Amino acid sequence: MAAASGPSNDTQVILADKNGLDALTSLLTASEAAFLQEAAEREVFQFFFARAEGGVFIRILKAEKDPHIAREAARLAGSEVLKELRQYKFETVLIRNFCAINRALAFAEGLALSSYQFLKYFTK
Repeated sequence: MAAASGPSNDTQVILADKNGLDALTSLLTASEAAFLQEAAEREVFQFFFARAEGGVFIRILKAEKDPHIAREAARLAGSEVLKELRQYKFETVLIRNFCAINRALAFAEGLALSSYQFLKYFTK
């Protein structure tokens, strides 16, 4: 997945590696980038930066040797981010991959699978 450069007014979910946070400097302010770098050193893996329109969610994915474990970790991360997206009532997001190995599809699967609700037999 190619990532566009420059700021955007969309709500974005950015996937990044801990070692590749420098690639995000064009998307963040200097203070946000410094905060992100410092918090990542303390093993914080999920961030939200509010914008006038939308927001920027950043999820740092851990490096895994086994690709199956890496994809499952990305699905679980998608499920966790969905909870925050619902809290802020965002309905659409743009997923941008800045990881060395693209796990955006697995992350999107986690979002989609977590959003499923079986409501057929429920009444109001």
